[in-house]
Amino acid sequence: MSIQSISEIIKDSPLFRQIADRASLSTQLNDYLQQYLSVSLMQHCHVGSFQGGHLIIYIDNAIWSLELRSKLGELHKQLKTHPELSSLTKITYSVDPTIK
Repeated sequence: MSIQSISEIIKDSPLFRQIADRASLSTQLNDYLQQYLSVSLMQHCHVGSFQGGHLIIYIDNAIWSLELRSKLGELHKQLKTHPELSSLTKITYSVDPTIK
């Protein structure tokens, strides 16, 4: 019996493939956020999840949430232009001081 590489295991397992796809999407969504948010704001937030058209952004400080909230409308329009986010219907945020 030979040892399989991680990529072979992922390719052969639907569950691992789904996990890898979600991790890849999360990275891509964070990259998109980085394009549209200021550097100072981006240092305090990251994508929590994207499911059923609902994007959740976690932010580490309530003070920064005020700035994020003021940008949600424009951010929604900008993110929706990306094929991966064409189903985007809602963006919410949650303050979580443990994220950084």
